[in-house]
Amino acid sequence: MTDAGDVVIRTHAGAALLSSASASEVVVHEADRIDEDTRTGWSATVTGTASRVTDPQELSYYHASSRRGSIRRWSTWSASRPSW
Repeated sequence: MTDAGDVVIRTHAGAALLSSASASEVVVHEADRIDEDTRTGWSATVTGTASRVTDPQELSYYHASSRRGSIRRWSTWSASRPSW
């Protein structure tokens, strides 16, 4: 999802991306979607420095915004124990 120019990636607790975020490394993230019926699709790739969201208020904001749909989502992937 995007929020005020930042790309916010929801992932799961064991994701390799979390170790990169903890080290503030430069990462690349790609999201895509294909419509089987129309045989069309899109792909977006972003590059930037990763950082993990740990502030409880910020986490609460992202969870609530995701549920309300007030932050634009790139994909519909979900996990039972998401990390941001």
